[in-house]
Amino acid sequence: MIFEYALEPALLASWDRFQRLVALFGITKGRLISRYPKRWARMVYDSVPSGTTEKAKVEVALRRVEQELLLPRKHQWNVDMEWLPNAISEHGRSPFQAILATANSTDCSLVIDARDLDCTDLHVLLKAGPSQILSRDADELARVMRPLLLISKKILVVEPNFTIKSPRFQGPLSAILMATLDVQMRVRTNVEIELHLGIDKLEEYADKSAALNSFLASHIPLPMTITIVGWHKDDLHNRYIISDRGGVQIGEGLGLPDARSSRVTDTFALLDDSTAGQLMDQYCNVAKHKFTHRVRGTKHVV
Repeated sequence: MIFEYALEPALLASWDRFQRLVALFGITKGRLISRYPKRWARMVYDSVPSGTTEKAKVEVALRRVEQELLLPRKHQWNVDMEWLPNAISEHGRSPFQAILATANSTDCSLVIDARDLDCTDLHVLLKAGPSQILSRDADELARVMRPLLLISKKILVVEPNFTIKSPRFQGPLSAILMATLDVQMRVRTNVEIELHLGIDKLEEYADKSAALNSFLASHIPLPMTITIVGWHKDDLHNRYIISDRGGVQIGEGLGLPDARSSRVTDTFALLDDSTAGQLMDQYCNVAKHKFTHRVRGTKHVV
């Protein structure tokens, strides 16, 4: 649903090609550019001929690309090899969806010669739909959501039926939170995470705060703290993961299959920027919240 692509810096050496190829990427388009290598943006800039108006345009546009389209990656790089053989080697270690390059002189079917890419008839590896049917599995959920979570600074998990003592919900929440960790698997200090649930799910507990600490802290990476937001049950219905960078609607919700909910697949659908922004504003309306509590994690990250 959101795929990571290796894009050879030299492909973007002309302003015309820069615009055409970069326009393929974005959360709502299901594609992000891998920050491969770490100095990817500098390599793009250096590939543009000096003393041209194109270089100035690329410099400005690159700032937006770095902020909005680059997906961080823990990677390896051999200084004795060119970009393409490095990218193919990296794919063997940690796969890309595809590699867009200035040529394809290899037998690797993953490599797409993108110099004259026809954007009206994209290669099958570049086709990314706005929705996807996925297994109802905590690890699958984390894998699919990680590209969005990695580039987000505020994340809302909206699940009206979240049951804090149930492993059906604890497991997916833990997987989502682990997927927010940086590429070095460390808790990020610049991300804010909230879990929005129906407050009726907490009514059985005389001390709601103590219950939340007891049932959820061990599923939250240390030293992460998340905010639990309770809503009146009639104010919540749909299930989402929303961030400042986009959002996904989840059909069945976070709960894993059980005897009463045996469907093993679910539909995940990307939200457009406007809808995600409206939902973010709606769920951040503190005047409508019935209850909030912050839970500090105790789960050690290996």
